[in-house]
Amino acid sequence: MAPTSGGFDFDGDDTFLCPIERASRRREYRAILHEPAITHYLMNESQVRQIVEDELKKSQYRVGGVPIHTHNGIDSPKLDTISLVAGVSKIIAGTDITISPTGGTGNVTINSSAGGVSSVTGSGSGISVSPTTGAVVVQNTGVTSLTAGTNITLSATVGGITISAASGSPTRTIGWNSWAMNSSSGTQTIAHGLGSTPAIVRINTVFGASQAEAASSFGLYDGTHTQCVYWGYYAGSASASGGTSIDMIYILTSGSGQTATIGIDSTNITLSWIQVSGGATGTCYFTWECES
Repeated sequence: MAPTSGGFDFDGDDTFLCPIERASRRREYRAILHEPAITHYLMNESQVRQIVEDELKKSQYRVGGVPIHTHNGIDSPKLDTISLVAGVSKIIAGTDITISPTGGTGNVTINSSAGGVSSVTGSGSGISVSPTTGAVVVQNTGVTSLTAGTNITLSATVGGITISAASGSPTRTIGWNSWAMNSSSGTQTIAHGLGSTPAIVRINTVFGASQAEAASSFGLYDGTHTQCVYWGYYAGSASASGGTSIDMIYILTSGSGQTATIGIDSTNITLSWIQVSGGATGTCYFTWECES
């Protein structure tokens, strides 16, 4: 096999080779050209490079540039196989990664050297963890559920919950009523319409039978405590004024009249009237105010 002008003669003078080597060399070039038999074929270097590049594109290898085609000037052209590189040539260990062997070639084992989460600690009110390593269960032992009370709405009962005041419910109601001063002791029920038990109730009462007899009182109740101040006048006797923490209404003139204690719920105001010393002639009037 000898060089010719512009290429190489694959079936030229290769008689200087032994028969076995000559047959082997010819089979190699037949395989490259994909031809069953070659009698005479001339190729220049660019043609050889193109054939090799086409073959490599069909295979599992990639080429870092077309392989270098060399010739020793005496016998046959040779392909520089250093240019034929497998898909991954070397593995390099990055952060928190170890490889074995450390050279990164051959059969390489990749391991993570990062420690990960070593333990879990419960922090915050109502938070607990058990155990602290391995399969960890985190529990919230604080608020487990919410229930909507009067005039309250909840967006949900678990998870992220929004608490809102119920829309459309009044926060204050008012009204007025009366009571006959000569009535026997008894109960008066007044619907306040608030929709919930009032946080505070105010009652202001006035009475006047004639120019010679008048009284008034002003009471407050917060569901637990009662506070009331009063004033009364009767012709021929001194006027009286004072305060009480028992009665919500206190209307007396010259030691007689009516008093009342109070009770409340989500629907009604209940006044428990007591006639004092036979009562009096006429009617007392009062305004009431309920506030949630």
